[in-house]
Amino acid sequence: MMGNNTKRVDVAEKYGLTSVERTAFMACKDQMSGKKLTIEGRGTIRPVPKEICVCQSKHMNETFKEGEYKSHTNVVAFLSGEPSLLTLHAPDLKKSENPEIQFNSLVMTTINCVADYQNKQDKLLEEMIIKDKNICNSSNGQITEICDRLRHEGRI
Repeated sequence: MMGNNTKRVDVAEKYGLTSVERTAFMACKDQMSGKKLTIEGRGTIRPVPKEICVCQSKHMNETFKEGEYKSHTNVVAFLSGEPSLLTLHAPDLKKSENPEIQFNSLVMTTINCVADYQNKQDKLLEEMIIKDKNICNSSNGQITEICDRLRHEGRI
C-alpha cells in the first residue's frame, strides 16, 4: 500500500495539486478503484485513469469540507450503475443546502472530466495516426473511426 500512496503523491505533484486537492485525489482514486464508469455517449471506462481523479479532485475540494469525501462514493456508485443515494451527506459539505443539487453537479463534473480526458486521448491518437498512417490498419473501432474522419478531412 505504501508504494501505491507514493505513486499517487507523485501524480498529485506532477499535476500541481494543493495538499487539499491531493487528499481529494487520493480519496477519488480509492473510491474509483476497480469501478467501471458508464457515461452516456462516452461508453464505459475501466480502469478509471488518474487524470480523471486529478480533474475531479478540484471539484471535490470546492464541494466538500477538507477530508470529508465519503459521500462522493454515491457519485461513483451512480456512474457505475450501482444502487446509490442521489444526494450527498449535508454535514460533509462546505455549503449544506441542496445536497441533491450538489450531487448532480458532481455527477456532471465527473462526466466532463471523463469527456476532457477522452478528447485529449483522441487528439494524441490523431497525432500518432497523422505521423504513421499504418496505425489505420488496426481493427480497433475507435482507431477506424478516427482514421475515417481524418481521411474525410483530407488530413491523411
